[in-house]
Amino acid sequence: MNAKGNSTLTNHFTNHAGDFGYTTETQYLNGARNFLEKPLTSTIQSFTSSGGTYFRYDTVTNEFGIINQYGGISTYFRPTEGLNYWLEQIKLYAPK
Repeated sequence: MNAKGNSTLTNHFTNHAGDFGYTTETQYLNGARNFLEKPLTSTIQSFTSSGGTYFRYDTVTNEFGIINQYGGISTYFRPTEGLNYWLEQIKLYAPK
């Protein structure tokens, strides 16, 4: 739940499930977990911000996800801007 009492899973499912063709919140959550927990590959880039937030992006599948500093999944989607979105996240949040 977020500060307004809304389910963040429901909100993210509504906003991003279509990126992957998921039809249930469980499918979306499992997809996010699979992406964020699988071993790194040559196409996956990642970094951890100075605040402890983990960012991950796959340059081939265009999957992007974040795990917050408490270990919870913050988001999972395919950015419209692709690699440019990832590069912007690096610029904004990667440790200098």
